[in-house]
Amino acid sequence: MLTSTKRLDLSSRRRKRNRYLGISDDTYAVIREKREAKGKDKNGYQELKAEVQEKLRVDKQQQLEGMCAELEAANAKGNSRQVFQIVKSMTRKFQPRLQCIQSATGENLTEGKSQTGGKGRLVPR
Repeated sequence: MLTSTKRLDLSSRRRKRNRYLGISDDTYAVIREKREAKGKDKNGYQELKAEVQEKLRVDKQQQLEGMCAELEAANAKGNSRQVFQIVKSMTRKFQPRLQCIQSATGENLTEGKSQTGGKGRLVPR
């Protein structure tokens, strides 16, 4: 009885893909269509590729307009902390985090901070 319960728990915990906040469901549907058409229809793929780029531009513009509306609302309330957080999220440069990469056997292939020069750059050996 316990094993059947565990199977149900594990099957319900399927991993969901991370979705970017600014991309709409309609755009994701067009992206799926584009992926399906990639090897089959060259002209259809090119049209879908252009459509995806256009929709991504529109989604990005909508996201920026929403952030600007939040910024103005926070500024009107006098919430300077939220204003600075929104400005920082809009203007900062993206820096991915360095993580250890493991092989199939569980051995670390990278060593994290020991390979970096302290500022996220790889140090030549």
